[in-house]
Amino acid sequence: MRDPYKVLGVPKNADSDTIKQSYRLLARQLHPDRDPGNPKAEERFKELSAAYQLLSDPGKRASFDRG
Repeated sequence: MRDPYKVLGVPKNADSDTIKQSYRLLARQLHPDRDPGNPKAEERFKELSAAYQLLSDPGKRASFDRG
């Protein structure tokens, strides 16, 4: 998986509200229903969702930041 901060387009010091706003904006733009039948769109959306799950949980995010 790519760097979740880059996937969401937020800096490493972003707060949870900024992460959530970025995720919602990108999720609307990249949702597979907007481009049915495109496997790249589906993969991009899955990557976006995984990045959000990692960064939205404070424990997982702290663990990721530590390495």
